[in-house]
Amino acid sequence: MARLAGVISAALALAVAELLSTLDAAGPSPIGAVGDAFIDLLGAQLKDVAVAVFGNAHKTVLVLGIITVAVIIGAWLGGRALQRGWQSAAVGYGLAGVIGLIALATRPTASLPVAAVAVTSGVAAGVGALALLLRTIRSAQPSPTQPSPAQPSPTQPSPAMARRRFIVGAGTLALGAGALGVIGRSIRSSQLAAAIADLLPLPRPTRVVPTPAGLASPAGISPYVTPIDQFFRIDTALRIPTVNPNSWTLTIDGMVTRPLTLSYDELLAMDSVQEAVTLACVSNEVGGNLVGN
Repeated sequence: MARLAGVISAALALAVAELLSTLDAAGPSPIGAVGDAFIDLLGAQLKDVAVAVFGNAHKTVLVLGIITVAVIIGAWLGGRALQRGWQSAAVGYGLAGVIGLIALATRPTASLPVAAVAVTSGVAAGVGALALLLRTIRSAQPSPTQPSPAQPSPTQPSPAMARRRFIVGAGTLALGAGALGVIGRSIRSSQLAAAIADLLPLPRPTRVVPTPAGLASPAGISPYVTPIDQFFRIDTALRIPTVNPNSWTLTIDGMVTRPLTLSYDELLAMDSVQEAVTLACVSNEVGGNLVGN
């Protein structure tokens, strides 16, 4: 039961931190920041393997992997805390929080005050939940001085009653963690939709290059122009970047004769051309689906 308590407490800590991180709409979540840091460190070495094994789901697998590692560590801390007290687990939660803060601090769009509040609150929620569940577990374990189950102490619940309390408490915390996780994800999705809406609508192109005629695709052959919802996405961004069009700029510098900085409105004011082009991932194999027009 102690390991289960650790798993639930770790899940609650993650859910609270993820939910509160939505106070910073432009910044990443703690899980996203850890994933981005992992990609920065090992992404180049693991890119080909990840795409070959998991395809377009490689980023989802990374996020699930981070969550899995977190709950496994939580299970270990729960078992350890039953023997040594919840304070020993608090040290582990604190170290995990420090890792999350460091990862967030390396993200250029993160708000450090929001990150500190989110991570600290998550750690506190996880430690508090674990301490509460461990207290219930200990009350379910008969002690040498405890009366027999047939004659429970007036101040000591019977082991059966304590186990029921643990099941109720653990179930409530697990449902709470799941609800907070769903709410946090929903808020993130709505924030992304709002950011995209700020960038739309794009102006009509001033010139359209027509696609070649007679390109009707036979049955079983993909169309010449790939529908947007079917187009592959292979990149290193765990979360689609959101920008403020009022402050976003594009800077062209380096080995250029005349460096240039454009605002979003200045970019849109330029003549635009619409034409079909082919995009292919460097990991695309012959006959692969990581290519489209």
